[in-house]
Formats: sequence, structure tokens, C-alpha cells
Amino acid sequence: MTSTIDQKQKHKRDRFVALVPQRLKKLIVASKQLKNLANTSNYKYTKGEAEQIAEAVKVLADDIDIAFNDSGEYPLTKITFDQTELD
Repeated sequence: MTSTIDQKQKHKRDRFVALVPQRLKKLIVASKQLKNLANTSNYKYTKGEAEQIAEAVKVLADDIDIAFNDSGEYPLTKITFDQTELD
């Protein structure tokens, strides 16, 4: 007979296994959409803005790594936009 604790642990595992592919798919779609913004035929941005976006993505990736390794930190910062001749 399976104990209640074992059943709860199996339920937690089943939820994890079910959610990971869905959430990774959403992350991949969002990543592709963000990457599309790098197309200079359609968008205008500064080098500083591009660097901030790349850094934010790196921080997010590091944050996921930290979360799965129990550090518990959340170092994400807000992106600031540069002033351009078009603003």
C-alpha cells in the first residue's frame, strides 16, 4: 500500500513533468519574439539598449539556475531606455 506521503510526492512529480514542457515552449516563443526585435529593418534601438536586453536575458537564465540550485536570489534589474533622435 502506498503511503499518503508517497502519493503527494508522486503528485508533485507528475505536476512538474506536465508543466515543464508547456512552460519551456512559452519561453521559447517569447525568446523568439524578443529576438525578432533585433531586426533593424523593423526596429531602431541603441547599442546600450541591446546590451541591457542581453544582460537581462543572462540574469534571467542565471536566476533560473539559482532557483534550481536553492540560492534564492533574484537579481533582475529594470531596463532603462536611451534617448534617441526619434524620441
